[in-house]
Amino acid sequence: MAKGGDEKQHVERSGSDDIHQHYEFGGPFGTVMIMILSHVLVYYVWICITFYDGALDYPSSIYDIVPFCTSCLQLVMEFALPNLEALLV
Repeated sequence: MAKGGDEKQHVERSGSDDIHQHYEFGGPFGTVMIMILSHVLVYYVWICITFYDGALDYPSSIYDIVPFCTSCLQLVMEFALPNLEALLV
């Protein structure tokens, strides 16, 4: 045996540790979805506060989902995108 901590420790692993990895938040896909949906949620809350006096706006039927998303996207494109004034600040 060597002195001063030069000993090599042999650790045996079972094959089950290498087969399955545990991911938090659903793995890479879940992490990407959290990153995207958190920004969408922030824009949605901003739209509700700014344009609807804090009331939650939502589509009234399944057929209104596309026009609702389109109107939200138009509001973001018109009022929330950085412009030259924001760049100069």
